[in-house]
Amino acid sequence: MSGGCVSNGRGMMRTMKFVLPLLLLCSFSLAHGQGCPTGQQKNPATLVQTEQAWLRAVEQHDKAALGCILADEFEEASFDGSLIDRSAMLATATKPSTVHFELSDLHAHVHGNSAYVRGVGGTRSDDGKFHAKSRFTDIFVYRDGRWQCVAGHESHVPEER
Repeated sequence: MSGGCVSNGRGMMRTMKFVLPLLLLCSFSLAHGQGCPTGQQKNPATLVQTEQAWLRAVEQHDKAALGCILADEFEEASFDGSLIDRSAMLATATKPSTVHFELSDLHAHVHGNSAYVRGVGGTRSDDGKFHAKSRFTDIFVYRDGRWQCVAGHESHVPEER
């Protein structure tokens, strides 16, 4: 062997006993959403925090954080009737935007390993008014120690005159 390294077979075996499990652990972590929160509580406050994290992820173009929230099978029915799947929603996180979104009137309901959140989303203008409002419902399931959104629906709220 080069570099003055001599192996008697046992040293190599001890190294493999340490390295192999480490490699398996790393590949398992990467395949199962390393970096996503785990151990989330099954309560309404955590779901409201998840909705706020979703909003921040979109505004900050954080595709990884958004990917932790959206389940693989995620679909949303938009206010115009179109369906938005996970990949399209993740693509929104990469698009630059100067719009500031806000959520209000959030109400979360937990039923075991499933939950839903209802609320109002919109943009706030410099004059303090809420614009382009939509009422939404997001449906979550509790998997791998965290809440994941599997479906959503938005309805446009007409602006008051």
